Amino acid sequence: MSESTLADAIVLAIKTASKETSKIVNEPSKTLADLPSFCGNVSEWIAFRSVYNDTSGLFSNVQNVARIRKALSGEARETCEALIYTETDPLQIMRVLERRFDLTP
Repeated sequence: MSESTLADAIVLAIKTASKETSKIVNEPSKTLADLPSFCGNVSEWIAFRSVYNDTSGLFSNVQNVARIRKALSGEARETCEALIYTETDPLQIMRVLERRFDLTP
């Protein structure tokens, strides 16, 4: 292997490694974005909705539906029980929850 070919290979390896490292560093941690539990207590609604709205763009629709399903219990879960297993659009589920628990005029 000639000296220039070896140098080119080293430069390419460094560039590739640098891109991979920056990709890993710049990706948001999805494990830290679980939704807070929501059982239907209206005082918990604002936090639940805010965290969902702030983080939903980091996840696919399927992942967001799974996150909602995992977070809901009690009256909140009963409100949209069928949807959390059949709906693939998390916005539809959030709309049902908003109609039931959002007290803003």
